[in-house]
Amino acid sequence: MSHPPAEAASGLPVVVQLAFAGSRDLYDRKHPPSDPAGFEAAIAAQLAGWLKRLPGELFLHPHHFLCGLSQIARGADLAFTRACQQAEVAQRLFLPQPLDAYLSAINSKGVPDFSAEDLTAVQESLRSPHLIHRRVVSGSEDRHGRFQETNIELLRSSDVCLCVIASDEAGSAGGTREFIEAARVRGLPILVLRIEVREGQPHLIEAERLHWPSPPVSGESARASWPPRLHGLLADVVQTVGKSAEAKPPSPGVPTTAMAFLTTLKRACSAEAGAERRRFRLTAGIVVGTHLIATLAAVLVLRLPEAWRAPLLALELVLLVGGIVRHGWHHHSRAALRGAVCRVGAEIARSCIPLRSIHAQLEHLFVAPYPEEFRPLLRTINVLHLASTRGAPGSPPAARKGEPLRALVSDYLRERLDDRQDSEGCRVRGQLSYYGDEHDGAQRALRWVQRAFYLLAGGALVGALIKLTVHPTGGIELALGAAGILLPVMAVAAISTSVAFDLEPREHTYRETFHFLERTRPVVAAATSEAEFIRLVLDTETRLLSENATWAARRSFASPP
Repeated sequence: MSHPPAEAASGLPVVVQLAFAGSRDLYDRKHPPSDPAGFEAAIAAQLAGWLKRLPGELFLHPHHFLCGLSQIARGADLAFTRACQQAEVAQRLFLPQPLDAYLSAINSKGVPDFSAEDLTAVQESLRSPHLIHRRVVSGSEDRHGRFQETNIELLRSSDVCLCVIASDEAGSAGGTREFIEAARVRGLPILVLRIEVREGQPHLIEAERLHWPSPPVSGESARASWPPRLHGLLADVVQTVGKSAEAKPPSPGVPTTAMAFLTTLKRACSAEAGAERRRFRLTAGIVVGTHLIATLAAVLVLRLPEAWRAPLLALELVLLVGGIVRHGWHHHSRAALRGAVCRVGAEIARSCIPLRSIHAQLEHLFVAPYPEEFRPLLRTINVLHLASTRGAPGSPPAARKGEPLRALVSDYLRERLDDRQDSEGCRVRGQLSYYGDEHDGAQRALRWVQRAFYLLAGGALVGALIKLTVHPTGGIELALGAAGILLPVMAVAAISTSVAFDLEPREHTYRETFHFLERTRPVVAAATSEAEFIRLVLDTETRLLSENATWAARRSFASPP
């Protein structure tokens, strides 16, 4: 019997993004059916049925939810939009050009892409609450180039593809057949449905499935590529430490709010990251300390009377075994990786929570160089955020209900960059203070380590010169001999501690980030438009998360000292 993955038990949802493409002409325009509206409505209803069956056919778990990605052209795209509404599947629109230009576009023959009836249907669909976001994804000046770029972006953002083609459709640049071929090359699961007309009624018939996932096998590795899942360590931590993310869904097809999800993630990951940081410091102290004392015991064995030999050798053995065991436990328990993953989860949540009043694609999540294993988490956060902020600043003007610009700027600066007080009156550091304080701390620690190294190495050098030139005897000889062994070991321990705690990279990174925030804060504070403010905020968060991702890459593959 197979067990549900950890993220299912944790209660955290995971999005599966479904890219759609289909024929603009669902029937022969020269010989339309007797009831064209009914014909298209029947296709939409059948598509809704397929959407309801897809989770089972894709072997998804109950915590997975679908989000449709498509254009909103006439024909199959419009049918898909209606199907998503009927099946309560959240949907995002990817447009090749701004909406007004898109709806008024004409083809190479001078014929408008949308008839008056099509425009009415599109405008009605655009008001549906299941549509959580729309964005322009192409900058091409060429019509076919725009459609090709849109297809590329749909595929780049998707986990699985669904296509509907008319039986007599011919391939064209940026069309559905080109979309299917590009999805095949990328190895994405693809379901192709063909429209067949029987006695004047349309029927969606399965034409082919490509790269379709197989049923899960009992005991399957958590690293399997399907279905999309949270990072295994993250899911485990949330299951162990956190609580289920529960809140009233912000939009049809979306299981919870972004704030509920992010609060759960931050609480669980912050607790575990803090505990791992303490464990790492303890491990470093134990490993370095036991080896230094063991070295001292080894020196004393050579210099003290025979009666001390057995106890000192026993102490040396115990200390070496203790240090080795602690190192091995920390390494094989994947504690360093677990801590790094949890810090990543906590920092992602901290980055996204202050953006809860801004409706925008969280593009900084995908610019930061996080490993591929984090992509399902990032996509889920992005979809939940878009659903939860629908109607906030950044939304289309007709849907906007957000706060005034000055309130948005003030809230972001207070919650993210500046210091503030929590409900209990305690100081909560903003990012400016955090990076300033951390830079000062890393710089002080680095100076002390460097001084200790030169002092210890210099002491060993002086001792060697005295033995070479003075030839001392008795106690002085004993002390210099012990120092000749211990001081170089302690000097190396100082350097090892510096490397283990990333002191030099931290000092450099914290300094650069602090100066960046110093320059950025007044620019954010002076923002004069929503568009400028949103752009500045996303640039700032990109810089902050990129620092976190770079740190995680170093720490994830580092062994403890």
